[in-house]
Amino acid sequence: MKKVASILNPCPSLGGDDGLAARTLFSHQDHADRHSPFLRLNYAAPTHYSPHSRRRKVHGSAQRGFETVTLVYQGELEYRDSAGQSGILEPGDVHWLSAASGLLYQARHSEQFARQGGPWEMVQLWVNLPARAKSRAPSQQHLSKTQIPVRALPDESGTIRVIAGQYQEQPGAAHHHSPLLL
Repeated sequence: MKKVASILNPCPSLGGDDGLAARTLFSHQDHADRHSPFLRLNYAAPTHYSPHSRRRKVHGSAQRGFETVTLVYQGELEYRDSAGQSGILEPGDVHWLSAASGLLYQARHSEQFARQGGPWEMVQLWVNLPARAKSRAPSQQHLSKTQIPVRALPDESGTIRVIAGQYQEQPGAAHHHSPLLL
């Protein structure tokens, strides 16, 4: 049996640009020694958005020295960065951004989602890069849900999507710099 190291209370809600809200479930500022290489976990709980002409921004910021792993559960998220990469994440997709030596990054509702509205939910994990990878050029991976291997759990208890690391003999779809299983 595993021992519970701590029980954390969520940080206050993050007021996103244009009215989007997420909550930081943990942050390296308070628990760096316990969560390395993880820096932060943000969660946007299921929220229904009415159709709108304005595409709401999740965030836009300079990023350097870490990776963000964005998983979309409901809705659509459009991303764009200063290296010229862009795309739209649909439910089940994952965006793995390695900011490394730095870039500007912006994410917002897709045009179609803003027009139609509907339920929206996502999670974003921030992973610290090892020192050897911090000076590399930024890179990103857009993993569609069909690219992510799915394996059965023992005793027919469900399935697991292997995004990164390895589960049993199945490697994950993402290339990453820190040892982890996601």
